[in-house]
Amino acid sequence: MKEIKIELDDNLVSKLESRASELGVALDAFLAQAISQNAGRLVRPKKWMPPEIWNARVRGDDCQDCVHLASGDNPHGYKVAELRVSQLDLMRNQFVAGYCVLYFRRHVVEPYELGEAERTQYFEDLTQAGQAIAEVFEPTKMNYQILGNLGPHLHCHIQPRYFGDSEPGWPIDPYKEEVLLAPKEYEKRVRAIQRVLERGVA
Repeated sequence: MKEIKIELDDNLVSKLESRASELGVALDAFLAQAISQNAGRLVRPKKWMPPEIWNARVRGDDCQDCVHLASGDNPHGYKVAELRVSQLDLMRNQFVAGYCVLYFRRHVVEPYELGEAERTQYFEDLTQAGQAIAEVFEPTKMNYQILGNLGPHLHCHIQPRYFGDSEPGWPIDPYKEEVLLAPKEYEKRVRAIQRVLERGVA
């Protein structure tokens, strides 16, 4: 393991020491953990992909979401259910317990590109999925994010939020840490959401 020397101003050191003390760890251990947990953010690209690649993704050329919806194989998660016009998947990384993504089944980028009937159905699916996840995981609040800045295929991140989680008052990065479960635990979570959806919650 490589040792790195950093210099911080006294005010920042005081704040960091206070936080480390709250957690009951030494400052160097606290800093190492903070850097490790946020490494993904630190190494993310700081510029947009080339326009020709972005435009191809918008058109649906080699769209990975279309591929996984057609094949049933999502490298990032497990299929929970097909709803009216969408598919709900439980994400493999369960750092945020109950984190799911709702994918529109055909390639489209923006909600406003949908006709009125499809738009209504998609948001009915979103409501139903959110309510089912909330019933199973009993969060403090549910968050919904339609982003698509890397893969523009229309999808919504559905994230339960829990009192005491790591980002009070802010959106939470579901990949801040990696929490992988045993296969039986994924099955248990998927089946629990399915049971609520089968009952019809919305």
